[in-house]
Amino acid sequence: MNGNKHILILLLSLFLLPSCAFLQDLFGEPEPEKPPVVIDKHPEEKEDTLVIDEPQEKEDHIKDKKDEQKGKWAKRDVYRISYILPFHLDRTELENLMSQDNITGMQSLASLEFYEGSLMALDTLQEMGLNLEVSLFDDLRDVGRLEDILDQYEMIQSDVVIGPLFNSSLEVASEWAKANEKFIVSPLSPSSSAAKENPWFLMANSTLGTQLQTLLLSWTKQ
Repeated sequence: MNGNKHILILLLSLFLLPSCAFLQDLFGEPEPEKPPVVIDKHPEEKEDTLVIDEPQEKEDHIKDKKDEQKGKWAKRDVYRISYILPFHLDRTELENLMSQDNITGMQSLASLEFYEGSLMALDTLQEMGLNLEVSLFDDLRDVGRLEDILDQYEMIQSDVVIGPLFNSSLEVASEWAKANEKFIVSPLSPSSSAAKENPWFLMANSTLGTQLQTLLLSWTKQ
């Protein structure tokens, strides 16, 4: 369940931080304190200053850019989450398995177990008042299949994508996330290779280097 707790924390951070920006837009930023007025009893003659007005086109461009960035972080009525996991099942088989009361004992379906556990984290978010729309995709652990999924309309509309699982697929998904400015969450892999120079790539687990460092630190204290 630790991995699912990490997923919950990541999603909380992504979905609740925009509300801060929303409140800032609602109430406005606090006005800066005005500096005290100093009256010069012996004013000196000053040279005329040439004031150059900024072109209106440049101001409009800056405003449009700020509005665009604000739109990416605006509070929303519905947040869309997409899972990409290697189930190796067709849709009918997957729906039949998900309809069962208890599927956690199926050791051969690790992806399904992870998905079922992470749904508990999503239930917690919904109990907090967040409306979530969840989509599920099976990449069959195939990069070509993954690329087809990433081209779908549902993926472009997603706020957060959880998965895929394996490093070769994560490399492809990371490039897509960076190009489309969509958050990708690596749920299990400790490899940080896909996270380099990509602020849109998030890891639910610590990197392998961090795990080794913690292990060595714990060993030296014994």
